[in-house]
Amino acid sequence: MSMIKVERKDLVQWIILNRPERLNALNRELMRKFVEELERSGKDPGVEIIVISGEGKIFSAGIDLQEIARAEKVEEVEDIFIHLERMFKTLLDVPKITILALNGDAYGGSAEMIWAADIVVSVEDAKIGWAEARWGLVPPIAIGLGSFVLGFSRAALTAYTAGSITAKEAYNLGLISVLTSRDRLRESVEEVANNILINASPEARESIRNMIRLVKKSLFVEFGVSELKRLSKTGELIKRARDFIEKKQIPRYK
Repeated sequence: MSMIKVERKDLVQWIILNRPERLNALNRELMRKFVEELERSGKDPGVEIIVISGEGKIFSAGIDLQEIARAEKVEEVEDIFIHLERMFKTLLDVPKITILALNGDAYGGSAEMIWAADIVVSVEDAKIGWAEARWGLVPPIAIGLGSFVLGFSRAALTAYTAGSITAKEAYNLGLISVLTSRDRLRESVEEVANNILINASPEARESIRNMIRLVKKSLFVEFGVSELKRLSKTGELIKRARDFIEKKQIPRYK
């Protein structure tokens, strides 16, 4: 079974994470195939809007801890985060409008996609969590760009406590554009896509996209990703992941 599903409807390309048996966790193979599809769609003149979603009831559990736990060397773990960095850079560089269609909960690396996508449509009962600190990591975009949306104090609290927010809270904060029910997610996304294509000229769409992306690709993002990669090089991350997989022990520091 392919880890990525691709569907096309008119000018809209859907790229769907298709690893529901692992809660669409981001391993290197999935991220590599996702990047390939993003690049392919970005070059396709028949595509104007890219929609990113997940198969099943969860959008994604974030970085695959099982892949980290199996690592024999810290270089293997570093390579996982190199794939993550490439995924975000491609998402921020792809020359198409991107819509994140949250079909359920998003955690860790997948929650960071909320900041990278141009527009977010979400089911009402989704949760969005940044648990990186629990594993000795940081949520780079949530700290950088997130500080200007959540406020520096709340962004710090969320990052320090491995916290989460509901989709309704995210909507009230302006993180999510549209809230919808599970059975209307696709319909709601298509409505948003059609409104864009009808009301914005191609030149305006390109300029708006470029202006928004310029802010997102600021030094806040660049520095945060570098810090995430630095922290991923420690052997502690492998140990914590193994303890979680083998002993079901969630890391605690007090």
